[in-house]
Amino acid sequence: MSRDNSYFLEIEQLSTRRGGYKFPLPIFHYDSTLVGVTAPANYAATRALLPSPRLEPYNLPLGRTILILAAIEHRDSDLGAFNEFLVIVPLRPPAHRGLKTWLLPWRRYSLSFYILHRATNERRVAAGFREIYNINVTEAEVNFEQRAGRIRCHVSGDDDLIIVMEVPGKQSRFNANVRADLFSVRSDRVLRSEIIGKFFGIRPSYGGKTYIEIGKRHFVARDLADLNPGRPPAGWHIPHARFTLTNPIESLPIRQF
Repeated sequence: MSRDNSYFLEIEQLSTRRGGYKFPLPIFHYDSTLVGVTAPANYAATRALLPSPRLEPYNLPLGRTILILAAIEHRDSDLGAFNEFLVIVPLRPPAHRGLKTWLLPWRRYSLSFYILHRATNERRVAAGFREIYNINVTEAEVNFEQRAGRIRCHVSGDDDLIIVMEVPGKQSRFNANVRADLFSVRSDRVLRSEIIGKFFGIRPSYGGKTYIEIGKRHFVARDLADLNPGRPPAGWHIPHARFTLTNPIESLPIRQF
């Protein structure tokens, strides 16, 4: 797909140097494909991995919460072409509490996430996200394969399996504008970035149509296994996405957030 710059007009970019590399901020992603699954996980174990009790995952019945496991093929971005795998925790925003937030999370202004792990095949990207966004990033091989109407993503580091994910590779006519807050913590202060963009051809899948296999030896696989993820009830394929990842804003001390 040819690059469509019109979406990013009127957005001024700055340049910064981190980890020995030069980065534009915000970062434009012109053409990406996303695949992933949602999986139930242990609430207490997930919350224990977050850097502050003020960042709270959703507390579902039976002591469970929800994880998002996502793999992204970035074919064209300001950082070049690269692949990545993400372990994401959806958060209850501290400013939006009460019954409506518990029962109707989609009624919020935007979604909120914390990234437990990020794995990428590009050293420059790994260095930048550690330095700029203070996110746990490891270098890994993230490979995609499409066959028989399915997309398979294989993630490994140091020859050890991290995860295999497989979802149906069909697309739909459903498009959606997306806005989400991405939180992290540096020292005792909250960092917040925004993901703003549009997803095209979103195709969800349910039940036995999704598949994951978690490795046993790699530290990311072990961390994921410790969360006791259950069978994914749903997966999704987004054949084309374009979005902006904004500069992180250092806000309040975590105790005041």
